[in-house]
Amino acid sequence: MSLGNLMPSNPEVQSAVRGVLEKTAVNKDGLRCYLTAYQILDRLPDVLKKRLISERGLGGKETGVEYAATGVVSDAAELIKDIDIEYIDPKGMEFNVDNQQISSGGRYNGLYRLRLDA
Repeated sequence: MSLGNLMPSNPEVQSAVRGVLEKTAVNKDGLRCYLTAYQILDRLPDVLKKRLISERGLGGKETGVEYAATGVVSDAAELIKDIDIEYIDPKGMEFNVDNQQISSGGRYNGLYRLRLDA
């Protein structure tokens, strides 16, 4: 019996996204580095990553996928209390997720960083 697609508020998704952000490198200013939803998705535990991709697809430019696995990851990151969010224009950028090259389909991509004191 299927329990339905994973959602951003799912505790397993929330915990895994936070776990990835907690392990992000610290820059020269003593702040954690930002990651895109593509990078977070690629660093999730393999079982969770594969389930999200299976349920939602990878998305990206010209795929026609409206709410891809990266959307779930992005929305989950936005629910984290101690998060900083910035945005970039991803035109010309490619991301590697689960050994597949993806071009962003959006006009902008969120960048997510967990505060060090979190």
